Amino acid sequence: MVILRKVVFYLFTLIYLVTCPVLILYALGFIYKPGSELGVVKTGLISVLTVPDGAHVYLGKRRYTDKTPAVVRDLLPGPYHLRIERKGYKTWSQRVIVEGEKASVLDHILLIPEQWNQETLLAERFDRLIFIPDMDYLILGNDQMPAALHMYDFRRKEASVMPEGQVSREDEVTDIWVGRGNASVLIRLKRDDMKRLMILEPDHPRIKTTELPAISAKTVEQVWFPENRKDSAFILQGGILSKVSLKEIPGTLPFFDDIIGAGVTGSHVYALNRDGTLLRRRISGGSATAVGDPDISRTLFSSGEFYAITELDSDLVLFTSSDGELLSNRLPYRMLAKEVRGFEYHKQTRQLLVWTDEAAGVFDFSDRRTHDDQLFERGPKLTWLLKDRHDIRRAFWVYEGSHVLIQDGDNVILTSYAQDYRQAEPRFVTRIREDTDVFYSEKSGWLYYLERDSGYLRSLEILPKRILLDLTLPETLDQPQKSGTPS
Repeated sequence: MVILRKVVFYLFTLIYLVTCPVLILYALGFIYKPGSELGVVKTGLISVLTVPDGAHVYLGKRRYTDKTPAVVRDLLPGPYHLRIERKGYKTWSQRVIVEGEKASVLDHILLIPEQWNQETLLAERFDRLIFIPDMDYLILGNDQMPAALHMYDFRRKEASVMPEGQVSREDEVTDIWVGRGNASVLIRLKRDDMKRLMILEPDHPRIKTTELPAISAKTVEQVWFPENRKDSAFILQGGILSKVSLKEIPGTLPFFDDIIGAGVTGSHVYALNRDGTLLRRRISGGSATAVGDPDISRTLFSSGEFYAITELDSDLVLFTSSDGELLSNRLPYRMLAKEVRGFEYHKQTRQLLVWTDEAAGVFDFSDRRTHDDQLFERGPKLTWLLKDRHDIRRAFWVYEGSHVLIQDGDNVILTSYAQDYRQAEPRFVTRIREDTDVFYSEKSGWLYYLERDSGYLRSLEILPKRILLDLTLPETLDQPQKSGTPS
């Protein structure tokens, strides 16, 4: 009996001495790998968050019990084929590399539904759609009555129409100018050889209209509306930039003259003189101040083209020439040589989305580190998302800058931008009315467009409303997450 007790004691002691270190190593993230040189290796994990959540997670042929959001732990370093499946949505798959002591975080996976959620907003035929950046309004028109414009508030789902008698079938809208963060719109109307200017403002159920007889409609070249200000606009005529009062008694005040570039952003007005001097003046007035290096300005702005100036951030200003050249105040200064059709800046990630007729790409301004192995300072990296296209008209950031919605001719497609899990092929979303534009609102999560055959104003849900509410809440890396186990 004594011998048996000793055998049992030594057996349990041996089990303890073997299993205790194994359990400690496992708790610290180590695992035994048969056949490896070291025997014990550090594990990694994959964190998965999808929109919508509740999707099944597969690694290879194994399905994990927890649905997204989920964390798959204790993975040996190496490549894994990750697959996400949810009923009613297309399968998402990607090759993911797991490294020891590191987490592979896939936190912006946007699942594509088998059937998009769509809604008809206005059952009228339209042939034109123009959006006002950072506002809740769309401008709609049709070819049968070109000047009878609608201003549609997509947040309240109500339309304001032109008052009777303001326009007729003989009036043609030749130009429409809008400004970021300002609901005022300036249109140029033409009837026979007569032209006139009119300010439009939404005032449901009618559009409030104001004529500008003191300004020659024939010579207006460009218009800027200050953000969140209804009392004034800036108009370019013959190289002269003037501030125009939009109050009951309209008036003009010359701001800059003999200029080859201008822009109104935030609280400042920028102007580029013919000698290359870049000036800045407050919207409210005061004296102009020279900004930037005049020698660099003279070198950059010597093409004779007119430059639209846009202040994107406190340290980032863009210059777009009339022939599509894109320059900035940051290295390498000349971003793209020509044919830039548009751009969209995502301030939180400091990424600039740009597009031409044939391609769309992203400049990443977030990396401002100095690299010891490089003699010269690096400019922002350009990553192409799409190439070899024919008519890219618009592009929009989606889901905190992780995806991009692109209008290519009459097709709308969605592609991911997240560097670690970019989908190889963009996803088709919908087809729209020929020669019209689209608008995506990150605030609502919906795409707005004209239906291909009927011309009806329709909307299509890209991001679920619940996700948009979650995006307004602060995020922390210390929140507890689920841990997946194979089933």
